[in-house]
Amino acid sequence: MFRYSILTILLVLVVSIYSKEKITIQQNDNGKQQPIIKYIDQNLQSSNNSYECDYVSAGEFYADGTGVIPNWWGFRQGNVLKRQYQLNPNMAEYMFNDTNPKGELCSVSWNKLFGSSRCGYLMPHHIDSDRFVWRRDPACLIFNDSKVVGEVPNCPTAGQVQIAAYAYDLGNKPYQNSSLLTQFDTQLMVSQNYTMEIIFEETTGIYNLYTSIEDGQVLLETHTIQHTACTEYDHGYLLGFYYGGECPAPDYVSVCYEKIIQ
Repeated sequence: MFRYSILTILLVLVVSIYSKEKITIQQNDNGKQQPIIKYIDQNLQSSNNSYECDYVSAGEFYADGTGVIPNWWGFRQGNVLKRQYQLNPNMAEYMFNDTNPKGELCSVSWNKLFGSSRCGYLMPHHIDSDRFVWRRDPACLIFNDSKVVGEVPNCPTAGQVQIAAYAYDLGNKPYQNSSLLTQFDTQLMVSQNYTMEIIFEETTGIYNLYTSIEDGQVLLETHTIQHTACTEYDHGYLLGFYYGGECPAPDYVSVCYEKIIQ
């Protein structure tokens, strides 16, 4: 029974990796692709046909319809992760209903965009990692008694997404240590392209935000988070799109991106 379970898990991982390579927004003559397990969701929008897209359905944490099975994104070998992102409008529109007693807490908590574990392939990311995280601007929501009761009319930051640098270090949690969580001043407009980069160094994680490739990748903002030194900082496993923390997604959310090879 134990052997069967291990083989099953390995098969799922292999198939998931194969499927992930096939998930693009390109369409065949029938209007969609049907790779194994995962599928092209027609709600995903991007202006660039080379982009890959991920989504989280309402009521779920993990991306691309895996249910309760964590996504497998692959390994990282090297000290730079760089991607161009296009944030879809739904990333600035999701909202918890007014019956959810944790609506305010879940609205201000950070969701995960991309990153990697640090300090070797076997080091858990909740011990050592660097990730970009995101959320819609909470200033556009109306809270009352810990619940979300509406949206601010004509909110000046409507259609914008906040991002932050988010790291674990020796098991220390970013949401309990201000030195491991730094919000960017720059807020991202949906449906626009931005380039994001994480540089993994022995004692630091460097987070860079640039304009798009088309606009020359001008540096908009950078932040550095200090880490305890480790020898295999340039090896880890990749981390991808995820909703939560605190609560599963209240609505469908999605993002599209293009990997940039250094």
